[in-house]
Amino acid sequence: KFIYGDVDGNGSVRSIDAVLIRDYVLGKINEFPYEYGMLAADVDGNGSIKINDAVLVRDYVLGKIFLFPVEEKEE
Repeated sequence: KFIYGDVDGNGSVRSIDAVLIRDYVLGKINEFPYEYGMLAADVDGNGSIKINDAVLVRDYVLGKIFLFPVEEKEE
């Protein structure tokens, strides 16, 4: 089991996760340091990892949102 937004696998969603997703989208990194990173990064649930996922993780860290769209779809 993994936590949506936690792409480094440390058990929590932090600003570094948003940075890692951004770097992945920009092509600076090719994979995440966590085996479930690709699944955890798709927080909008659209099947791909784009800059919107990084923005959503940032908003979650800042307390602007409390659930990711993919979690709302699962309820």
